[in-house]
Amino acid sequence: MLGKVIGALVGFAVTQDIVGAVMGMLIGFAFDFYIEEIEGPMRKRDEWETEFSYLFVILHAKFAKMDGRVTPEEVQLFQNISSISKQDVSAVRTLYNLHRRSSDGFEHVAVRLAEMMAFDMN
Repeated sequence: MLGKVIGALVGFAVTQDIVGAVMGMLIGFAFDFYIEEIEGPMRKRDEWETEFSYLFVILHAKFAKMDGRVTPEEVQLFQNISSISKQDVSAVRTLYNLHRRSSDGFEHVAVRLAEMMAFDMN
């Protein structure tokens, strides 16, 4: 979208007529299309990774609760198998603590994770 607008403005500024604006808009359209082809898959991958990480935290917390009590060893296991950036530790801890209160609903999380694992990112 931004490419079309800038293209139209530049085209009009250079030629000072509607033909230049249309030509600039067409060039901007091609630019927008090219950028979407490059950034689109990366954006989708980021969204996929975010959802997967979120569901992974929830599922581990719910599985840890299944035997009745979340032990320090289970929390340590989670920390060992996941890599969490320092800026995300607080949010992940809050999410984990919220969902370790009950194992209810783990089935939906597990099904969604299975669907995501079957999804081909390419």
